[in-house]
Amino acid sequence: MYKAEYKRKLTSPQQAIEPVPDTCTVVHGLGSAEPGALLGAVAERARAGKFKEAKVFSMLPMAHAARTILDPGLSDVIFPQTWFVSPSDRGFVRVGLNSFVPNEFHRFPD
Repeated sequence: MYKAEYKRKLTSPQQAIEPVPDTCTVVHGLGSAEPGALLGAVAERARAGKFKEAKVFSMLPMAHAARTILDPGLSDVIFPQTWFVSPSDRGFVRVGLNSFVPNEFHRFPD
């Protein structure tokens, strides 16, 4: 029943992020919901010079974020903001390449 609709909606990560403007704010899923392919497409687009400024908010940056948007070579275009400092971005926070956003987890939905 939904197979045709599913096939119609299939797209590549690059096509999925095309509508994102060159100056933007991105908030992505955390932990196991981290969208590796989409983060890779964002990093690829940034390397190609197609972003002016992208603020990327992460709750718990994991391996996909570390391999893509947290690349120090993208720090002039991608400005990572983290709500929880993980091993993936701890060193970047220490040297100022990633900003820690203080919060209280129980208030996060607010």
